[in-house]
Amino acid sequence: MDAILRVFVDKNLRGLPSLTDLVFELEVNLVMAEVPGFRPGRPASSKERFFRFLRSLSHANLQGARLTLVRRFMKEGVIMGKHPTRDSCSIKANVKENNP
Repeated sequence: MDAILRVFVDKNLRGLPSLTDLVFELEVNLVMAEVPGFRPGRPASSKERFFRFLRSLSHANLQGARLTLVRRFMKEGVIMGKHPTRDSCSIKANVKENNP
């Protein structure tokens, strides 16, 4: 489960738009699969496994993880949290992947 969560963080940092793209990257880029904890040389996962993982998580758990990371980043000085901001830019969100 930890490996899958790490892969999702990497997916978002890389800006991969879909789970299909994520699975492709894991099959082609062995380092991307090995670093989070998948076994090298074996298929990392399938799109269906990632869908099941997303469906098994509650919104409260994800928000808790987000808040924990924000607090840690503030404590370490990575972000300051001094100025409230809003993003008014429309961004395409692939919400069907975690909201079937």
